[in-house]
Amino acid sequence: MISTELDEALAQLKKTDGKHAQLQKEYDSARAKCQPLTHAQAELDKAERKYEDALDKWHELDKQFDDEHAWLIDAIDDACNKWYEAKQRVNGIIRKLTGANND
Repeated sequence: MISTELDEALAQLKKTDGKHAQLQKEYDSARAKCQPLTHAQAELDKAERKYEDALDKWHELDKQFDDEHAWLIDAIDDACNKWYEAKQRVNGIIRKLTGANND
């Protein structure tokens, strides 16, 4: 009983697999013959390559800019740290004056 059921299921699977492959082949063939779609895909591929080239160039220029201005980036970081320390000091003094440290 189970063996017969399995044989039937396998036969059905083989039949549907063949039908699926046939339909996919027909679809792929029809799609390949559609000139406007083929042309649009080629244009899209070209645009994607152009975008990737432009993005690579941007990354290169961005890195070059940061390398050339590393001193400025470091100075900004240093100034930010000093600002934070000064702010913490001011907040500490305010807490002392208002008694907020006596919790």
